[in-house]
This record gives sequence, C-alpha cells and structure tokens, in this order.
Amino acid sequence: MSTSPVTAPQHASMTQFATVDNQLAIAGFSLSQIGAMLGKDVFYAYDKAVIAQQVERFRRVIPARIKLHYAVKANPNAAVVNFMRPLVDGFDVASQKEMLLAMQSGMPVADISFAGPGKTDAELLSAITAGVTLNVESATELARICAIGKDCGKTPMVALRVNPAFELKASGMKMAGGAKPFGIDEEQVFALLGSIADMPVKLRGFHIFCGSQNLKPEACPPKWARSRFWRKI
Repeated sequence: MSTSPVTAPQHASMTQFATVDNQLAIAGFSLSQIGAMLGKDVFYAYDKAVIAQQVERFRRVIPARIKLHYAVKANPNAAVVNFMRPLVDGFDVASQKEMLLAMQSGMPVADISFAGPGKTDAELLSAITAGVTLNVESATELARICAIGKDCGKTPMVALRVNPAFELKASGMKMAGGAKPFGIDEEQVFALLGSIADMPVKLRGFHIFCGSQNLKPEACPPKWARSRFWRKI
C-alpha cells in the first residue's frame, strides 16, 4: 500500500472573469446582483465578452488553416449557439434538435456535421433532407443512409468516422483502439473506400476522435501510429 500523501486536485486558473465585491462578475454584475435581478438563487449566467475572448485566445494558438467548429452538445442554449455563430466556422451536432438549432442560427448546412452512434432513421432522414454532413459510425449505418437517401431522392453528404487501431490511454473517455461504438474499425474503412464510389452518397472526408478529457500532450500515440492510417489512404 502506498503511503505517499494525496495531493488535492487544483482547478485551472480562471482569470478570464472579473470580480465585483469579491464575487464573480458576469457582464459587469456580481452574482448576487444577477440573482436579485432574476429573483432566483439558482441560475445559469454567460458572459458574451468572455466567450468571445476565449474563442479568440484559442484562434491565436492554432494554425490559421484549421477551421474551428463548436460542438452544440457542449451547451445547446439557443442564445449561446446564436452568439457562437459568427465566431466559429461551423457546428457539430449530435441530435435532430441540435441540428435544427444550428440551422436556425443561420449557419450554412455545408458547415454543419452530425455525429454520434445510434442515429435513428428519423434523424438520418432529417439530416439528409437538410443537406448536413453525416459522420458515419458503421457500415450498417452507411447502408441505412444510402437506402433513406434513395427513398427521399437526395444524395447524402457523408464523412467516414474512423476508429483507429491505437488507443489514447490518458483519455477520460477512450473512443479508439479495439471494439468501440464510435466509428468504423480502421481495417473496415479500406474495404468501404473500395465500394463507396458506387454508392449514392457524396464523400466529404473523414472524422477521427480518439478520446476526450486528455490534458497530457505526452500521452499522444507515437507519430508512426497516428500517421499509419493516412499513409495507407
């Protein structure tokens, strides 16, 4: 048994927020002031200036050629989504409701992608009709997309979600390496690429996401593992 002392986790510095009377301030008002205005003790408060600053801060450290898409499931509040619309290059959605919210914001459908396993036929039909890009999670889902597109007379926009053979071990939620509900196994992708040209879909590219909640750059797989799939392509 280890006798090493346990170090309490430290929250990341949140210097982006100002304070008023020793309280967090949102848009210049302290939390108690906002509570008084709302007549509530429990509420959600968002600061548009902080949101814009955080997006700009992120933009400064990523290459200019990389496009930034907002995952609506992170916060589907309509006011937040509408505010994010001019700040980002696209939206990623995980349900029909999120897709409609993204469209209502004015984001072009060409810049909206729909990801997630377990999509219903109604969701697939909705996405195909709208013209958003479906991130395909399995060969079975691709067959369903082809059938639904044929029935409604539309050419579905698709991207193949790849489940690479390597695993991002430091992730809180692992989405790659071995059997997972997320994406098409690397080996199957090559078989699909040989036949997708004859399918009634338009291939827009690939989607790959190995895991979430990883804050350790050194935990990334070696370069040969990350590039192996793309060299084969």
